[in-house]
Amino acid sequence: MAAAFWALSASASSQLSAPLAGVLTERENEILIFLRTTMTADEIAAHLGIAYRTVKTHIRSIYRKLGVTKRRAAVQAADNLDRGIGRDSAAEAANRQVQGL
Repeated sequence: MAAAFWALSASASSQLSAPLAGVLTERENEILIFLRTTMTADEIAAHLGIAYRTVKTHIRSIYRKLGVTKRRAAVQAADNLDRGIGRDSAAEAANRQVQGL
């Protein structure tokens, strides 16, 4: 299982789509990829060898840049950006979906 997560993080920089490359840093994109898993921020920090607070700072930055407040909404907003939906509408769509509207 650890090998799968290592492969996931190793391929993070190659998975930066053009829309996300303009919004998120490489490290934020790497953290976003881990947000797609069930790993906690503490587990992400341990896996990457960085401090828990650093991971939380990256997560807050991702949320701010994508205009969302929840983990699931961040993943959905990133997916929407990859599909070509604008940042504002991507965040609105992701928030609506998370809230069940």
